[in-house]
Formats: sequence, structure tokens, C-alpha cells
Amino acid sequence: MQLLLSEASAIPTILELIDTLEHSPPSVSSFIAAQAIASLTTSYDNLQGWGEPLDADPSTCLFCWRTPSNSSWAWGGYNIWFPSVSAANLVMHLWAFKTATFIVRSALVLIPSLSTPAFATLNHPVSSNSEIMAPSGFNSKINITHIGTATAILEIDGINFLTDPYFSPPETEWDVGITVLKQGETSDGPALRLQDLPPIDAVLLSHEDHPDNLDTLGRQLLDGRKVLTTMDGANNLAPRPGVRGLQPWETVSLEIGGRVFEITATPCQHLPGGECIGFVLTCAKFGHSNGKSNAIYFSGDTVYVPQLAEIGNKFNIVVALINLGCAVAGLPTGPVQITMDAKQAAQLVRAIGAKIMVPMHFESWEHFTQKGPEVRKVLQEEGMEDKTVYVNLGEKTCLI
Repeated sequence: MQLLLSEASAIPTILELIDTLEHSPPSVSSFIAAQAIASLTTSYDNLQGWGEPLDADPSTCLFCWRTPSNSSWAWGGYNIWFPSVSAANLVMHLWAFKTATFIVRSALVLIPSLSTPAFATLNHPVSSNSEIMAPSGFNSKINITHIGTATAILEIDGINFLTDPYFSPPETEWDVGITVLKQGETSDGPALRLQDLPPIDAVLLSHEDHPDNLDTLGRQLLDGRKVLTTMDGANNLAPRPGVRGLQPWETVSLEIGGRVFEITATPCQHLPGGECIGFVLTCAKFGHSNGKSNAIYFSGDTVYVPQLAEIGNKFNIVVALINLGCAVAGLPTGPVQITMDAKQAAQLVRAIGAKIMVPMHFESWEHFTQKGPEVRKVLQEEGMEDKTVYVNLGEKTCLI
């Protein structure tokens, strides 16, 4: 038997946790779930090895293992419904450790893939509950890869939209007149470089005039591509025939890969005097619910304003990518909040009825006043834990 443990004492700890969790009520609170996950994480840190990452599709393979008697791989794919995101996490990690103890006691060698959900996204919710599953008729697969700040790859059935391209290294500083924008000391910069990107089919640019949303490197991506942005942004980016400026609530059709997307600009309130928009995407494969088109929403940089509630009247928002961070601009007239804090994000999600929220834009920059730990705390206090999906930088996460 090969024991893939740094110390044998880890096994009783895991068994004790499993016994405790198995006798917990089904409706375990998010706080208890968080405690359990933290305890399991500590035990996980005492485990080492776990084999090398396997060439496995994490969307279809939960665990992979082999027996000493042969070297064939056994694959298993599961679709499971959970009462809440927290419960999903608890069960996934509980399952992982139950499998670990079973394998050890059965004298087998456990080699789970490090790219599978239970391990690659440890302590991050990745499973949706039945209340936020894709609505009936939604026939697309949605992946998100957060690169940093407001930059993300939104992949819809293999078609890649890129939001607010920023790719400069972490030491880069930007003098914007009223202040110097720079990232914090702990920032590692964008998780992907330009050369790491898959083919980008279109760019959703909330505004062109702030370098933390479009830097010099990001501008290189705009040439020869379809780009949607503000009216001022389109003028400033000319002459680029693929760039189209939109007014709030204006809709344009984009044909990409044989698919027609209807993309609507949404209002933003960002830096006074500047233009900024968000985007709502629909297409035929998204279907309809309650007489409204199912849609994906990218907020752009904005604080919460009442007119954003109109999004929920016009569309059934399945996935919302929300820029947070409570960014503050030091203007001559005094500091001004220019992006949402977590409480406003929760207000927006409730107002538009979004099923899944992916928070972005809350790390790295010094002008962000609300970072990850506080974002998570406030969203939990606001009852958003069952709707919120935190994604790891640079890792593709399947949302639907």
C-alpha cells in the first residue's frame, strides 16, 4: 500500500470530520459549512503527492484512480443537485476525503486529478444549487476565465468575448492626472499574458479612457476585431472599422461563428463627466423565461443606480459578471466612489433577479477600498452565498 500522506495522524482527523459532518442536518448553515471546509482544508494541507495532474476533463471526471493490480484509469462523471452552494462545497470536499480514506483502507493508490473541481477550486464555490441552475431552454455552455481587474474571457459555446483588456505587469503605474494608478505590493499582475489567450472573437470594452480597463497591451487586441464600447470610446479608437459605439439601451447584432448575438448597452455611473457602459448578451440558444430573453450581463465600472433595475424588467439574467472593489477617485471636490461595493452588488443582483453572480474587480489596485475578505463577508451577510461563484484567477470555470 502506498500512503500518500505527510503524516499518518491526518487519517483520524479526516475520519472524525467525516463522522461529524455526516450527522449534520441537511440544511447546514454557510457558517458551519465554511468551518467544515476550513477544517478539511487544514487536513488537505497535511496531504501531499496526490499524483500528477491527469489529462482529464474536469466537467466529466470527478475522481480518477487506479488499482495496484492494473494501470487502467477509472473515470466517473456525476450530475448532482445540492440544496445550496455551501452544501455543494461541503459535500464535494467531504466526498473527496471519504474517497481518500476508502482508498487508503482498501490498499489502493488514490491519484485524483488536481484539475478536478474538488481540488482545483478548494474552498471556492463552483457548484450551483437547484435555484440557480440554468433555466429551461438555456442550451449554451458558459465558461469564465478571470484574468485580473475587469479582464475576463467569457466563453459561450466556444465563442470568446474578452472584457476590458488589461495585461500590463504589476509594477506598471499610470499617471491619469488626478492620481497615479498602481497595483498593490501583493499583486501578481494579470494571470494570463497576451500570448496565452485563446482566439478572441469580440471585445466588450466598458470604457476606453482609463488604463486599468484598457492598457497599451490591451489596445493591441482591438485591431481587426469586433469591439463594442462607448460613443466617445469609438471616436477615440478610430480608425478601426470593427469598433462600434453604443448609447445606453442601444442594441446591436453581432454574427460570430454562425451565431447571432444581440448585445445591449446598459447605463453606468462611473467617473463624473466620462462615458461608461455595461453589456447584456442574448442569443437564440439562451432561450426565454417568463416572456423575457435569458441573458448574460457584464456590469462594467459603475456604482448602483436605480435605472439598473430596468435590466431585470427587460431580461432574465442568468449570469452577472459584476465589477466591485468600491474604487474611489480622489477628485479636487473630494473622494468619489466609482465602482460598486459588495452591498451595492447584492442590491443589484436582487434588483435584476440574477441567478448567478461572478464578482470581479476587487483585488490588486490601491484605489480599490474593499478587497476580497471584506467582499466575501459582506456578500455572505447579504445572503448572496448561494448565488455567488468566486473564480480563481487564470482558471477556466464552467458556470453552466
